[in-house]
Amino acid sequence: KADTVVADDTTLTVYYKPTNNWSTVYMHYGVGSTWTTAPGVKMSGPDSSGYYSLTIDTSGEAVQLTFNNGSGDWDSNSGKNYSVAAGVNIVGVADGTVTSGNPETLGAQTRLVVHYRAASNDTGRGVYFWGSNSSTGDSL
Repeated sequence: KADTVVADDTTLTVYYKPTNNWSTVYMHYGVGSTWTTAPGVKMSGPDSSGYYSLTIDTSGEAVQLTFNNGSGDWDSNSGKNYSVAAGVNIVGVADGTVTSGNPETLGAQTRLVVHYRAASNDTGRGVYFWGSNSSTGDSL
């Protein structure tokens, strides 16, 4: 791990939509080899689309997720758990599938995240991006 660069933002926001009609949802998760105590942490929600959410600190590590209603009904991806890679900040979990990003994002959006560590003597680097708004033709 000595050569590993950890991003400044090590949080993960999880949006979960249960397939069952749960009134309460808990997320039981493991960061590295450390797991929460079952049933886990109570998630906020549901919102108007039926999603519950929770933001956790991952310390830049991969995360394993399971969900339950606090009364013995579990969604653990058929016992395989849901996996989120290190460095991912937002995921949605619904219908047995993990997707990157907020599943409720309205309208077309592009999010650009750049993690870069310059050498201590390298002051001449930068990041440039360009594009256009396809609906208006305006340059970005």
